[in-house]
Amino acid sequence: MKTSEDMQDVIKNNWQGRICSVLTWFAIGTLLFFVSVAAVLKMVDVRIDYPTHIRIASRITWEGLCHPIAFFKGNCYPVWHILTWGTMRVFNCGGRLAAAIVTGGCVVGVWSCAVWYFFRKHRDVEKSVLWAASVLLMLVMPIWLPFFNPSIVVGQGGPNVLHNPTNIMVRLLAFPCFLWYVAIMDGIGKGSVSRMGALKIAALSLFVLLTAFAKPSFVQMFLPAMLILSILKLIEYKKAAIRSVADVILSFVPVFSLMALQMWISFYHGRGSGCSVAFLKVWRHYSPNVFVSMVVSILFPAIVLLWSIRARKVSTADVLTWIMYGVATAQYILLIEKGGRWSHGNFSWAMLLAQFFLFFTSIDRFVSLVREGVNKIAGTERKLWLGCASVACTLHLASGLCYLWRVIVLDIWR
Repeated sequence: MKTSEDMQDVIKNNWQGRICSVLTWFAIGTLLFFVSVAAVLKMVDVRIDYPTHIRIASRITWEGLCHPIAFFKGNCYPVWHILTWGTMRVFNCGGRLAAAIVTGGCVVGVWSCAVWYFFRKHRDVEKSVLWAASVLLMLVMPIWLPFFNPSIVVGQGGPNVLHNPTNIMVRLLAFPCFLWYVAIMDGIGKGSVSRMGALKIAALSLFVLLTAFAKPSFVQMFLPAMLILSILKLIEYKKAAIRSVADVILSFVPVFSLMALQMWISFYHGRGSGCSVAFLKVWRHYSPNVFVSMVVSILFPAIVLLWSIRARKVSTADVLTWIMYGVATAQYILLIEKGGRWSHGNFSWAMLLAQFFLFFTSIDRFVSLVREGVNKIAGTERKLWLGCASVACTLHLASGLCYLWRVIVLDIWR
């Protein structure tokens, strides 16, 4: 029986823990924000993608916003641009600073979502480990092999590339959307299946619709991946999966229509000249060897996947992220824009976004595998898996820090 003094100590410790967590969140979030701002300001100076998007944001007017159809025809994924335009008006600053503020806020938002998820799922894990896992997610990049490719990013992509603002914007919106759909699909095998109701389906539809307004790259890989996962769930659980699958498909109807319209505007209207099939034409243009580029991009997730399969610990989120990566990679391998924009590699953005989700689920799974001990695997074999995964993760982290150093200090964005 706890005494009143014991209860007071518990309450005091809880409050101290919460205050410490808030201060830690604020300190890390502030650091990530200013690092991101510094990187964006440098990228604006070297004229990558930001000057073009800043000009688009600067041209937004109240009159234009009052005519949404005409506005949408001129910019079919305007979320980042509207936020940047609003920041320019609110803070009375230039487009360069506004772009850095909005992008830095997106980075902190993504990291905060990861913190919330890790702390909610791994309640019995040391908090310092979870803080480290969340920061690691925001820093990893493809393993840099200068003798193979002098660029860290070009040819390999990366889960945390900073040179395109709309890619960072959609990642912020896609992250919670991804978690919501995973929770729905994961419930099929756990006896928690129930109809979501019209309001929840509408909310889910609006959420995924908003990701398409940020950038269609998430939807273009997520919809096919969810269709494949739905088929797998139907095969495995049959009638028990029908309700959830039907709700998910229904939530995709509005965004499917929007994506078709965006594709028409981007590729077949105005300056667009369409898209076609050209096997590996774009990727080979940037990478000395496509297979090696794939390996250095996802080595840690691949090791964790094999470890998970060996330990029989593969989750719905793991399956979905690998399907997303497969779909996005196939699109980048096969599809190409016609005309002078073929070398821009715009079909690669879905693959880069998929890499982020691969690292997220892999870091999450890595924490679980280490915590649980995985009794089905002998001690020596477990140490081997742990060692390989740790080395790969360290190399990804070192490359990410090197990438930031090259961007912020050396003005070399690649």
